[in-house]
Amino acid sequence: MRSLVALSMLAMACGAGAGEPLPAGTVALVETIRGEGEARRIAAGTSVEIAGLSRVYLDSGPRLLIREGSLRITEEGVVEVSGHAFLEVHPGDALEVRVGDVQLTTRNAGFSIEDGSVYVVSGEVRYTAGEESDTLHAGERLREGRHEPEPLWEDWTGGL
Repeated sequence: MRSLVALSMLAMACGAGAGEPLPAGTVALVETIRGEGEARRIAAGTSVEIAGLSRVYLDSGPRLLIREGSLRITEEGVVEVSGHAFLEVHPGDALEVRVGDVQLTTRNAGFSIEDGSVYVVSGEVRYTAGEESDTLHAGERLREGRHEPEPLWEDWTGGL
């Protein structure tokens, strides 16, 4: 009987806070991995400078890893990012990203943004740059308006 009571208390403790609404107006959680800073929720329209390495969990599902860059999520949900970022979008999720003048959209991909270039590690990413629009597949990079195969990617994330 004691073990049943202890198990019930443990289940209640683990569930504490579950189902509570997120703070109004926030769209993501930013957690510092390397560098200074505490975990914090950010609101749409807020710009965040990342001085080390941080993981970002969007409430809509996708995840980002950002190193030495900046992040802003517009009121429309578009992610604007600079510096180095690795983005993971799982099936069923969708993500729209702006990198300079390039618009990226995906529903299932892992891709890296490195100082303005985009490399697709898995899945597909649709891009629009000016009048040009095309799809990047795994193993391809978009750099300075050129879409080209690049079979090897240097994993700057350190395996995260």
